[in-house]
Amino acid sequence: MSSLWLLNVLLSVKQGGLGDVVGALPKALARRGHRVMVVIPKYGDYAEARDLGVRKRYKVAGQDSEVSYFHSYIDGVDFVFLEAPPFRHRHNDIYGGERPDVLKRMILFCKAAVEVPWYAPCGGTIYGDGNLVFIANDWHTALLPVYLKAYYRDNGLMQYTRSVLVIHNIAHQGRGPVDDFNIMDLPAHYIDHFKLHDPLGGEHNNVFAAGLKMADRVVTVSHGYMWELKTTEGGWGLHDIINQNDWKLDGIVNGIDTAEWNPAVDVHLHSDDYTNYTRDTLDTGKRQCKAALQRELGLQVRDGVPLIGFIGRLDHQKGVDIIAAAMPWIAQQDVQLVMLGTGRPDLEDML
Repeated sequence: MSSLWLLNVLLSVKQGGLGDVVGALPKALARRGHRVMVVIPKYGDYAEARDLGVRKRYKVAGQDSEVSYFHSYIDGVDFVFLEAPPFRHRHNDIYGGERPDVLKRMILFCKAAVEVPWYAPCGGTIYGDGNLVFIANDWHTALLPVYLKAYYRDNGLMQYTRSVLVIHNIAHQGRGPVDDFNIMDLPAHYIDHFKLHDPLGGEHNNVFAAGLKMADRVVTVSHGYMWELKTTEGGWGLHDIINQNDWKLDGIVNGIDTAEWNPAVDVHLHSDDYTNYTRDTLDTGKRQCKAALQRELGLQVRDGVPLIGFIGRLDHQKGVDIIAAAMPWIAQQDVQLVMLGTGRPDLEDML
């Protein structure tokens, strides 16, 4: 079987947990014998990316954009970078910009990505559309299952190609005014897949809603999150659609790359202050690393004090508001607390 991975982040940027998962899973699939491709925007200049000489033009909101294909082969996985003016120099702010501009970038990316198997000669041969699975992540690539159906499967093409939409964070949905549909270049009747009633009044255009309906399968990052998505509180307005499509929904627990996240070989622990450790040297090695971290952060070096760490996006979904509310109690305990992250300004200020 051939598999095509479609991602909305550049793996070397490593944007949070999504970046970790999509960086590790393609390599794991390749080790199981699949032919795997990762398709990503070319946000910057990457030495490993080789120009394939393929040029395609796509229209978004009445404007033409030329897309160039670049390729590299790493750890058994084909990486295809899509280079176009809207993607350039965004490696430090891949989700940033005004809402209409973000939407236009995602439209261009999904239009181009769905055709990559036909035009990118990876290792000298294209993937074609036989036994092909697209895997789209979050709302930024949720238009791909829609384009796959509207442009191709509705017209007798790519009949054996399937799409999987992965929900990492349901809160971000590509919401906007209904008029957003006009720049998506889709048949008029498809607007019904995007329209969603807003509890605060009126209707809005919802990219995630359309992707959930059009995808052949929907996967999320755990069984617990799958249950949460079906609730009024956890579905963020999409719980009805989630429940209506329950038959194609599943939860698969996120994994990690056990080679990269291994203290026995972690290059970041190999220094004068830190040390690598294994299960057999856990007691001495981890104690040394703890003391080194305390010195580095200006904390009192104490072996017996609990050192609590939080690294993540400062967002309500991560429970940061709970940590902030508990801070007076935490401060009265004999503990050391380290937090690293950015996110909602009000939570940053509160902390």
